[in-house]
Amino acid sequence: MSGGKIRDRGLDWHQNTTDRDGYVHLETYSPLNFGPIMAANKIRIALGLLSIIFIVLGLRIFYLQFVQGDYYRYLAEGNRIRLVRVEPARGIIYDTNGEQLVRNIPSFSLHIIPADMVADQDNAKIISEIATITGYTEDDLWQTINEYGAYSYVPIPLVDNLTNEQAILLKIKTADWTGFEVHEHSVREYIADLSLSHVLGYLGKITAEEYENLKTENYQLINSLGKSGLEKYYEDDLRGQAGIKNVEVDAFGKELKILAEEKASAGNDLYLYIDQQLQRQINEVMSESLEKKKLTKAVAVFIDPQSGGVLASLSYPNFDNNIFNHSLSQKDFKNLFNNPDQPMFNRAISGQYPSGSTIKPLIAAAALQEGVITRWTTFNSVGGIYYDIWYFPDWKAGGHGTTDVVKALAESVNTFFYRIGIDEYDGQYGLGLDRMVNYMRDFGLGVKTGIDLPGEVTGLVPTREWKWDTQDEVWYPGDTMHLAIGQGSLLVTPMQMANYIAAIANGGTLWAPQIYKELKDSSTEMVSSSVPTIIRDDLIDQENIDIVREGMRAAVTRGSARLLNTSQYQAAGKTGTAQVGGDKQPHSWFVGFAPFDDPQIAWAVVVENGGDSTDAAVPIVKEVLDWYFRE
Repeated sequence: MSGGKIRDRGLDWHQNTTDRDGYVHLETYSPLNFGPIMAANKIRIALGLLSIIFIVLGLRIFYLQFVQGDYYRYLAEGNRIRLVRVEPARGIIYDTNGEQLVRNIPSFSLHIIPADMVADQDNAKIISEIATITGYTEDDLWQTINEYGAYSYVPIPLVDNLTNEQAILLKIKTADWTGFEVHEHSVREYIADLSLSHVLGYLGKITAEEYENLKTENYQLINSLGKSGLEKYYEDDLRGQAGIKNVEVDAFGKELKILAEEKASAGNDLYLYIDQQLQRQINEVMSESLEKKKLTKAVAVFIDPQSGGVLASLSYPNFDNNIFNHSLSQKDFKNLFNNPDQPMFNRAISGQYPSGSTIKPLIAAAALQEGVITRWTTFNSVGGIYYDIWYFPDWKAGGHGTTDVVKALAESVNTFFYRIGIDEYDGQYGLGLDRMVNYMRDFGLGVKTGIDLPGEVTGLVPTREWKWDTQDEVWYPGDTMHLAIGQGSLLVTPMQMANYIAAIANGGTLWAPQIYKELKDSSTEMVSSSVPTIIRDDLIDQENIDIVREGMRAAVTRGSARLLNTSQYQAAGKTGTAQVGGDKQPHSWFVGFAPFDDPQIAWAVVVENGGDSTDAAVPIVKEVLDWYFRE
């Protein structure tokens, strides 16, 4: 039986239903109570959503496991097995006598691996602890961390040069920290005399820009890089080749065991022409001399004229390379970079000075070679000469009398060089600007010498075109006369001057100056020697070179450098007093070579604002040579 009716009360709806046993059930539904219907609908919706979710999850699992399974298994393995770089030992630098100039000493640093830093550890608290232990500020530490990507497995240097106590304490702490590790490595210690600071240079932390420019797997951001001197120039040789360790790590990035290892190859050892004992002696003599005269800046370059090997190169004042092994203090920074004496500036290759009369041997050689004069050509020096309405004085009032080229070099007679430099004077023809410029360049002025140090400059050999382009003026005959005595716009470096004098000393061969002598391979023990390089040969005929050398010898025996006239050795030289303008004292120059008959050493020394060369530069060379030939 089934049926139903609606009672007209507007309240209830009755429906009779009969089950399979014939019993009648009466169900009543109120318009205010649809609970059973809504509950049924919710169940259906929930079941539908769950079905969709399970289907999606199933498809995703299928995709990850079967379609992308190999890829994610590779990533998982990569998180467990890691390639760790093994840093090579840096090559050692020795002087010409085998004296060690640098060494590698152990040091500790705190590194972070950003990808290992987990979110569920209190990194802020860790950074606070590190700041307390090391003395760094938390802001500085966070700044370092934030400079690098958060998903990098490359170690990032956080704190360098930890003390032993700091390293031990942090080693204990990092055992419970994820993404932090104490790393033992080596740093450079410079054990040479400070006078070699510009030659050796120093190491510094690699910057992000340098790291990007290198584009090599041989470096990481935790590495140091040669920043100046030989450390920079021979970076590739000294650096060595990094090795690789294949290590298994735990979930916290800690090393469990080494699975495989490729050993690092140490850098090559570098042997120099530099003689540290000579360098030290020059520094001692120079510092004492400058202190007495209340001067602060000077340069000395000594070269082997038979090979171009640089025996000594000193720029004063110098600096302590070792301060770059740690973060510079404000005091250190100020002393180095805000010091008006510029201790970081390598004056030997980057300083540009007017040459003064030290250019006169070159002008004499050019005039002899071009036939402008002979050994017996003379001019009467009366204290100066007129050119049109301008008067060009000699340094000696009243002049030097009858003067040939040997006397002109011995006594530095300006009048003689005015006459042989100017294009034409009183019916006689001189070298003229173009030929003087050509010979200066042939002797290596106005161009880089090619010395194996970074930062070398060219100096300046002025020309008509240069003056018009830079000063908007024509070239005057007076400019040519000034150039012939090393004044005006001519600028030279001490390295250029020592090298050109070496060419006079050896009979006319211009060598490329070289500091590197030999490289020793750390693994094979093989030694490769530098090959002296000739820039120009037969610059001047031997007979003309001999005349110039005679004049430079006369400067010592009876001229402006008589202080060096000793029986211990026979020296030849040329003094120079270079005007610098204003109310400043002129620069004091002395160039030369010794012994005269068999030159073993050539030099260029300049004392900035030292005044007369016989009072400043010559006494320094005298003391150095006395020691050199005695020892």
